[in-house]
Amino acid sequence: MALGKLYIDHRDEFEALRKHCSERVEYPAAKVIDMCFFEYGLRNDGGGEE
Repeated sequence: MALGKLYIDHRDEFEALRKHCSERVEYPAAKVIDMCFFEYGLRNDGGGEE
């Protein structure tokens, strides 16, 4: 439910990203959210593998 609320609260931003990323393939909103969290995880991992 928290993920749904996050999407609703930031729908315009997610839709802008979805349109930007969907030049060849039209991604569903859930995929865009997944890609955002993946990128966030990469950037906040703490510096790589152990």
